[in-house]
Amino acid sequence: MATIYDASLGSAAEAKDSPSLFKRFWGRLIEARQQEATRRIRQHLRTLDPATLRDFGYSEDQIADVYK
Repeated sequence: MATIYDASLGSAAEAKDSPSLFKRFWGRLIEARQQEATRRIRQHLRTLDPATLRDFGYSEDQIADVYK
């Protein structure tokens, strides 16, 4: 006897629409680490003068964003 699965019946497919608790936790952890890394890089870039940032290839808009 064979078991036939019809995806149109739902339940298993519908349960996979929302991410699991672990995936949500992991996503939020990664987001927090990225924000921390961005903050630390910005702190370091603020110690440099605009001429040095230009030498590194930053545009005027990017330099203005560093000093916000």
